[in-house]
Amino acid sequence: MAVAGRIALPHVVEAYVDRTLDQLEGYTGSVDDVDLALWRGAYRVEGLRIEKMDGEVPVPFFRAHTIDLSVAWDALLRGSIVAELALHSPELNFVVGPEPAQEQTEPASNWRETVEELVPFRIDRVTLQGGAVHYRDFHGDPEVDIYLQELEGAVTNITNSEELGGSRFARFDVRGTAMQSGDLRIEGSVNPYAEQPTFELRGELAQLDITQLNPFLKAYAAVDAERGAFSLDLELAAAGGEFRGYVKPFIRHLKVLDLGDDDQGFLTKVWEGVVEVTSEVLEDQPRDTIATRVPLRGDIEDPNADVWATIGGLLRNAFIESLRRGLEGDIGGGDEDGGEGG
Repeated sequence: MAVAGRIALPHVVEAYVDRTLDQLEGYTGSVDDVDLALWRGAYRVEGLRIEKMDGEVPVPFFRAHTIDLSVAWDALLRGSIVAELALHSPELNFVVGPEPAQEQTEPASNWRETVEELVPFRIDRVTLQGGAVHYRDFHGDPEVDIYLQELEGAVTNITNSEELGGSRFARFDVRGTAMQSGDLRIEGSVNPYAEQPTFELRGELAQLDITQLNPFLKAYAAVDAERGAFSLDLELAAAGGEFRGYVKPFIRHLKVLDLGDDDQGFLTKVWEGVVEVTSEVLEDQPRDTIATRVPLRGDIEDPNADVWATIGGLLRNAFIESLRRGLEGDIGGGDEDGGEGG
């Protein structure tokens, strides 16, 4: 009887996980398999997928090869049941499109409740191995896929941020690669229990081969880059229904082949939206360098607003603006043939 129970239990847990994932608003979820290791208080989920229910988006919102959850024994010895979560090859896909049914830009509104049902005790640490994040536009001309890959990092102090009377912020530090060439680091802190986005974020991207972005440039800026190196500094904070910060893009040794004829239409599309953005030129830049500083500020008045889509669109516009300024000759110098500069 005990043996039969041990054989059946993983299938029971797998069915429970599938039912719980199906409670996500607007999404459906499934797993390939669940393995239990009761003797060490752990279980592994394999092949997790969370997909938009209407089926008009061709990639899942989230998927992971494996997710390992285990009890933190040091916390257990102190009388607390605390879990550690390890995500192996997780992938997030943000998708934009001409119609709402063709987009997926934010998680389900009840994702916190779903996580609490799947993990009935507190998570203190989450580690990330081999992660990826994609920004996709399947309706662009050409199709767009901007991605971060080989993401490694951790979110720590999650439990303490809720239980202690002091800071409620968890800390995160993630490193990776952008589009096979750029070195990426993102660090900061976040209040995971706040109703509205509450975080401080600092990011650095160095030496991304700009030709990797040509589908993006052709689709949104009517530009084809022949060469160039893109770097970026970013600071962003959100609290109390507002977010503010800046993005500082740098483009070195840029050479482009063409700019679309519909320049006014392009500029109108770039700057439409609810967030007011102003940019200022950085002076004394090295020769053959395009640089600008774009302040970011916005209000999150609607609690149901797609905040991350707004911020993501703002960052996209900041990059295009720095490129536009370089093409107009407003920033930096350089030889007409794009030769090496100082």
